[in-house]
Amino acid sequence: MEYVNTPGPNRPLAPQAVVLLDPTTGLPMTTMPVTLSGESITVTVPAAVEINNDDGNPIPVTGPVTDAQLRAVAVPVSGPVTDAQLRATPIKTAVCLDSIGAAINPDAWAHTYGYDASGNLTTDTGADGASTWIKTYAYTAGILTSQTKWVKQ
Repeated sequence: MEYVNTPGPNRPLAPQAVVLLDPTTGLPMTTMPVTLSGESITVTVPAAVEINNDDGNPIPVTGPVTDAQLRAVAVPVSGPVTDAQLRATPIKTAVCLDSIGAAINPDAWAHTYGYDASGNLTTDTGADGASTWIKTYAYTAGILTSQTKWVKQ
C-alpha cells in the first residue's frame, strides 16, 4: 500500500479519503464512526474486540456492561432474600381513611366513575358489597382544584 499525502507531478491532487481493506476478504471494511476531541480519538467498533492489558491499567468503557463483565467471580443471586436485604429502608405502608376516620381499602372495591361534559372525572363511587363510598372531584378551567375524602353513603 502506498501512502500519498502531497500532490506531485504524477498525482495532481492530494488524496481525499483513505479506504481500509479487510485483510481476510480484500473488501473495504465497514464504516466505523470516528470522533475527534482534543487529543483523543474515539472509534466505535461494531464487533467484539479483545483487549490485551498486560500493564493492568484501568481501561475506560462506556455502554451497557453486564454483571459478568464487571466481576472477576460470579456473585450468587438465588436463594431466599428478605425485604430488609433488598431495601435500604423498610417499605412504608399507609392506611386509607374515609371521611369519619374509618380504615378502608378502595383497591378492593368495584368502582363506578362519573364525568363532566369536558371528560373530567367528577365522582368515583366504590362499593365493597356491603357499603358504598363516594369521592367527588372539582375543577376550575379543567384544572383539578379539590377532592373530597371517601364519604360513606
